[in-house]
Amino acid sequence: MTLTANGVYVTGWTASDNYPRSSAAYDTTFAEGTYDAFVTGLDYSLANLVGSTYLGGTSWDFGYGMTSDAAGYVYVTGHMAELGAGTTFPTTPGCYDPDYNGTTGPNSGDDLFISKFDPALTSLVASTLLGGSDWE
Repeated sequence: MTLTANGVYVTGWTASDNYPRSSAAYDTTFAEGTYDAFVTGLDYSLANLVGSTYLGGTSWDFGYGMTSDAAGYVYVTGHMAELGAGTTFPTTPGCYDPDYNGTTGPNSGDDLFISKFDPALTSLVASTLLGGSDWE
């Protein structure tokens, strides 16, 4: 959980294709993986969504930690895995590491991710992977 001027933000993971999300969210579609991470912001009354979005590729994506900066941008960390070749987790141009580094297949290793969102969770400002060939 993190606090900003806009409200309270949380991250985690879901297997639900109907997790609450805002209409202008960065990603409104469950990625058909086993789990997607989510990022959700509520106002301080806990009565209204500030924003809510999925974050993930086509396999396992788990959000664990988060913080925010003085401008209200939200940073999320977690881990992800890919079951097939290639990287489907969203990264941004010029990021440190756009490629999944683990081996593919069940129980084959995960990479960390670090992602930055605008305060309304409508834009993925920056996102990178980080990891080696085994579990991170």
